[in-house]
Amino acid sequence: MVKMLVIGDSNCGKSSLVLKYTEGKFDEGLVSTIGVDFKLKYLKKGDKTIAIQIWDTAGQERYRTITNSYYRGIPAVIVVFDLTDDRALANVQKWIKEVKKFSAPNVVSILVGNKVDLTDKRVISEKIAREFAMDNDMQYFETSAKQGLNLDLIFETLVDRLR
Repeated sequence: MVKMLVIGDSNCGKSSLVLKYTEGKFDEGLVSTIGVDFKLKYLKKGDKTIAIQIWDTAGQERYRTITNSYYRGIPAVIVVFDLTDDRALANVQKWIKEVKKFSAPNVVSILVGNKVDLTDKRVISEKIAREFAMDNDMQYFETSAKQGLNLDLIFETLVDRLR
């Protein structure tokens, strides 16, 4: 079993990303996560089946004391941000500080820009996001939870990095 924690601002699409990856569904009316939720997904790698336990955290500040305890013992963290929010990367810096503060030093973290399908509302370029990820020693992926773009690649990359 591999455990992963998904963190990021409220309404950046964390729950939508997890739901689309684990169940193949997208729900426009998905309500904000309260505290922490988790889903399981089984991934076939060669002759092995790997259970991925994905912990989806609430993005609201009021739940931080609850969600901070979930960093302990987690080998992988996915930091999600909204490509249509001009404050998102500044907020990601706060999430990265939390990861460093509460996680093990060898935690694998990746950065995921979500809502790439909203091209007319996009305010953060791929170039800026990639540079930000490089500056923070993270791999970077872009996705659309709605379309399911790159979701398999994101989770398979993390599983491969943990093996």
